[in-house]
Amino acid sequence: MSDTAISALATATAPADADYLVLVQSGVTKKIPYSTLIRPSAYPAFLAHNSVTDNNVTGNYTVVTVNFDTEIFDQGNNFSGDTFTAPVTGRYRFSTAINYTGIVNGTEFYAYLFTSNRNYQLDYKFTAAISGNYVCNGSVLVDMDAGDTAVVKARVGGVGADTVDVYGDTSSQLYTFFSGELVC
Repeated sequence: MSDTAISALATATAPADADYLVLVQSGVTKKIPYSTLIRPSAYPAFLAHNSVTDNNVTGNYTVVTVNFDTEIFDQGNNFSGDTFTAPVTGRYRFSTAINYTGIVNGTEFYAYLFTSNRNYQLDYKFTAAISGNYVCNGSVLVDMDAGDTAVVKARVGGVGADTVDVYGDTSSQLYTFFSGELVC
């Protein structure tokens, strides 16, 4: 039985004074405390974006933590200070887009997800020199333990100085964002 089915069953059949969900499968009885079930409506999920352009933060291969100062939603209140903290052990899907602006002859563009267990390079572009703007983005399914953290980092190279900006905007168009959700 899937976690979603268990959660739905628990929600639909739990008497007010019950302490356990009892499952019988292949002749084996399991008692699961209701207090340990995460119902789908309580799964952690968030979407945050950068609302103000961060000027001159990279360009000379400097790795910078991306600022996500505005939350669109934060189901479970697990996102704070640009960092997501896993409330329970599980697999989480993270997605990000980083819009670089103010580029003059940039040649390498990166987007990273750093977690407690391992780090992921989500996007990398090595091209002929680019000027103007460029977007790196990516998505990954990550294993996390309760208390593990995840942050997005960025890096641009080839410019020669830290003159590249990470774009932010207050409109409904999310140019630089970070989102995540518990999948299972």
